[in-house]
Amino acid sequence: MKLEIQTIMIEPITTVEAIKILKEINTKGSAPLLVIGNDDNNYFAKTSLQSNPSAEVVNELLCAYFAKCWSLNVPDFCLIHIPNEVVTSYINSGVKLSNHYKNDFQKNVLFGSKQIWPAIEVDGFLRIKKKSELKQFTKPIDFLKIGAFDLWIGNKDRKPENPNVLIGNSEELFEFHPIDHVAAFAYHENYNDIRGIHLYVEMKDCIVSTDLAKTICRFVGKEEKIKLKADLDNCILESIKHLDLIFDQVPRSWGLSKRSKDKLKAFFSDDERNKEIVERFLSYLV
Repeated sequence: MKLEIQTIMIEPITTVEAIKILKEINTKGSAPLLVIGNDDNNYFAKTSLQSNPSAEVVNELLCAYFAKCWSLNVPDFCLIHIPNEVVTSYINSGVKLSNHYKNDFQKNVLFGSKQIWPAIEVDGFLRIKKKSELKQFTKPIDFLKIGAFDLWIGNKDRKPENPNVLIGNSEELFEFHPIDHVAAFAYHENYNDIRGIHLYVEMKDCIVSTDLAKTICRFVGKEEKIKLKADLDNCILESIKHLDLIFDQVPRSWGLSKRSKDKLKAFFSDDERNKEIVERFLSYLV
């Protein structure tokens, strides 16, 4: 199992125009729209009932970029603009939109996450019984890295019973896709109130406590764990290095203030917290 440390290229976010709404997907926390974009791809378009800032979609955008800095296979993402005529056509078909979509679509953009297809959700009880089975995955270590990522962003919604990880395929191999980061930063709507203790995630509530993670860990040797530490340190540094560029991608209408950006930058640049998270994660894998 090889671990490669690399410099990440971060690209500005693009905007895709929806040409058709396929359906609204009712979930416990949000109601994303499955749309077809003018690039012929399907996207889950997400909005937020929150304002100043629209924390749920801000979280999605920030964490999608952070996941890229961590070399995780987060689904491709963009901003989605839905013209009013597309909304009108959908409503005229006899379908009613939920309260998530009261605002004028013409004046707003949504967060878009490209649909991974084909894909299945990771079952918390899925096991890899032989080391040779790891060869079915492009980067099996990614499942462990997603756990470390959640500790860093304070994601309390990705749990053993709710992994929020898809398994897709690439060139006949499987890969892990972390999804849904609305609950990052421990559900905080005001970024200025964030403290390390608020974002603390118990290891038992993290996906590294799943049977799948424990089974993968059994096949990670001492040398690979040393490489993993260096990789995690680099992932955090890459995220911090690109913070200003990432913040610049957040639409002004979403209400992420300069004060909030400064708070988040200082928070994620806390060397003591970053060191503690990496060490706590690695000690759990022993």
